[in-house]
Formats: sequence, structure tokens, C-alpha cells
Amino acid sequence: MHIIRRCFVWNLEERALTTKQFFYLKRRSRQDSPNNAIEAPIIYELIGDFHDKNILDLGCGDVSFGKEILNQGARHHTGVEGSKQMAVNAETNLFGKNGTIHNDTMESYTLPNEQI
Repeated sequence: MHIIRRCFVWNLEERALTTKQFFYLKRRSRQDSPNNAIEAPIIYELIGDFHDKNILDLGCGDVSFGKEILNQGARHHTGVEGSKQMAVNAETNLFGKNGTIHNDTMESYTLPNEQI
């Protein structure tokens, strides 16, 4: 199993996205965003061959990266996201794909034994 650990600290209450968060997501999805230009190539280099592998993504955000690697051949993506609203967005983004999202913190999430 490949494990991806990315952290972004959200200060969220249980409510809809704030204007600041909306603009973050809009900026994050740009092709030239730092996440796409810097983070993605490094993560691809670090995880190596992920084809037909299960991926655990701690701090998955809106699961854009997870959706991308599933489209490129990963077997299954498990995302863990601490923000309830981001987890809801992730579930929507992952609809129809072979993946699951858990609204939990990376410190308290426990991977089921059968997946280890």
C-alpha cells in the first residue's frame, strides 16, 4: 500500500465553505497552481509505480489527486480528510470511482487490518 501524507490546516466549523475556502479551491484547481506545478511531480516521484495498487491519502482535501491517480491506473483510493465540508466535496468528486473518503483526522484514523 502506498501512503500519501499531505497536510493543510483548516479552521472550519460544521458549515458551508466560506468565501476564503471557495477561492482557495478555485486557485488550487488552476493548472499552474503550486500544488500542480510543484507538489504533484514530487509526489509522483516519491510514490513510484502505483498502477493496480491501493492508495491511502492522508489529508486528501477535495480528492483531486486521488481521482487523477485512479484515472491513471491505481486500484483503490482511500482518502482521509479532517474537514467535514472538504470530505463532502471529496465524496462528490470521487463519485463513480473506486475509492472511499473518511471524515477523520490522520491521527485518529485506523486502517482496517485486512488492508495492511
